[in-house]
Amino acid sequence: MSDVDAVLTGLAESLAGSAPDTAERRRYLVVADGILAAIGAGRLSPGDRLPNERDLARICDTSRTTVVPITCKLRHEAARVERAR
Repeated sequence: MSDVDAVLTGLAESLAGSAPDTAERRRYLVVADGILAAIGAGRLSPGDRLPNERDLARICDTSRTTVVPITCKLRHEAARVERAR
């Protein structure tokens, strides 16, 4: 299992245990922030390839509609880091 797979599997497991009232709009924050935290902790490297949107939705047991903001947030954070350099 790759590092990306391990991180995403862990995020999916934490989402599975979340309360049923966890709205889809908040699920994207859990996943995006989890990926960013994994990068900050050195478990993932900037530039590691994530699965495509369809596979990411399947792994996280959510819809593609929820995954689109995840990729947008990650791109935004990457741009912020680049500008700060």
